[in-house]
Amino acid sequence: MTRRTASGRLGAPVAGKRQPAHLAPRRPLLQAAVPTGLGTTLSGGVSSLSRFGLAAVLGSALVTAGQMPASAATGTAVKAAPLTSAAPVAFTSGAPLAATPASAVTFDSAALTAVAAPKTAAVKTAAAPKAASTTTLTAAARRAKIVKIAKKYVGVRYVWGGTKPRPGFDCSGYTKYVVKKAGRTLPRTSRQQYAHVRKIAKSQRKPGDLIFFKSSSGRVFHVGIYAGKGKMYDSPRPGKRVGLHKIWSSRVSYGRIG
Repeated sequence: MTRRTASGRLGAPVAGKRQPAHLAPRRPLLQAAVPTGLGTTLSGGVSSLSRFGLAAVLGSALVTAGQMPASAATGTAVKAAPLTSAAPVAFTSGAPLAATPASAVTFDSAALTAVAAPKTAAVKTAAAPKAASTTTLTAAARRAKIVKIAKKYVGVRYVWGGTKPRPGFDCSGYTKYVVKKAGRTLPRTSRQQYAHVRKIAKSQRKPGDLIFFKSSSGRVFHVGIYAGKGKMYDSPRPGKRVGLHKIWSSRVSYGRIG
């Protein structure tokens, strides 16, 4: 039994005497070893737990750490800190784990980034080929047009080097101007025009073909437009005018405009 000293302090217990319950030294609530780090976690809330509540928490923790069989733990649920969702996840010792419902999981919309769908390459369709113009002339129609245009300028006077109705035409200036009005082009001089056209025989000549006059040496010096029946339209020489004239030489060649 403890005795009180003269100063009022409690002295050492007397041998063989039983101490009252309220003076006996307290025993630890649990003798089991606490895993490393668990004491720190529990230290903040042990003072508010009863002996039975603390035992339940330690039992559940020991089961999780593998230091205590599940059969020895109580059925008290322990709430763990949230992992990846906003809703808390509950674990019960000895019971299977259940996944958190999808409706309870929340996401931060500001952290989500929208990704545009890949663009589909545009497919270009080939344009349909354009139909040939209905205004394109056939070779025969073009020759006929040449004769018709040549006739319009009958009466224009001859001018050396002339290429227009005013002041007038020379021989090659006249043929060049008429053929251009029919939709084709020719070089400037009679020799150049002879080199440009496709040569044809006398038997193949048709109105609208060109007729070329040559010297005895074969040099081209004059040109006109064949009109048929041994005649031609030409601008002959100084002092004369454009007109329908008889072919006056046998030294001639013929050419066809393409």
